This record gives sequence, structure tokens and C-alpha cells, in this order.
Amino acid sequence: MRFKGGKTEPDYPGKKWLMLAQKLASRVQRGERIIPLSEQHGTNILRKYARLAGVPNWDRLHNHRQRACFGTFWARKTGRDPWKVQSLMGHKDLRATAVYVEELSLEEKKQLLDES
Repeated sequence: MRFKGGKTEPDYPGKKWLMLAQKLASRVQRGERIIPLSEQHGTNILRKYARLAGVPNWDRLHNHRQRACFGTFWARKTGRDPWKVQSLMGHKDLRATAVYVEELSLEEKKQLLDES
């Protein structure tokens, strides 16, 4: 199996997933997808459920934007701890994580000033 960043196993969700993935992988030819889902199909599924959930601008969503939102959300949730965000995002290089943790928004700056 191949994982992003040269990893040999996934960070999440764990051993049960890995065992299932290995079982599924043993049933396909080398180079074939375990689950035949194209990136476009994944984007279509994401947009469908975003539209049903009433997400504004659902038609502008795509997988990369969803991943960026995930990174930004967890950066804020973890107090912009770069190592936690790096682990959650699966980044090999901390510089890839810097995008999510380096700059505070204007609203966050105001909030910090109000608290001090």
C-alpha cells in the first residue's frame, strides 16, 4: 500500500482500518484503486452533501479546499500548535503546516487584544 509522504501506515483511524484496507488491496491488481472513486467523483459527493446541509457556496467546494478548511479549523482548535496540526494533516515537513498556523486573522487579533 502507498501512503502520502512516504509513510508506511496511516495516522488514523488505526489498525482496524489498516487490516480492512490490506484485505481489500489483496483483491485488486497492482496499480488499481481499492475503491474505484475518482477525485471528481469525490468532489461531486462532497458538493452534494454540502448542498443538502445548506453550506453556502457549496458549488465552489472541492477536496483540496475541504482539506484546507480542516487544517485551518484544527489550527485554531489547538491554539495554532504546529506539531499537533502537522500530525493531524499528515505533513512530513513542518513548512507545509505553516500555512495553517502562522497568521492570525484580524478577528483573532482583536480577540487577543480584548482578553489582555
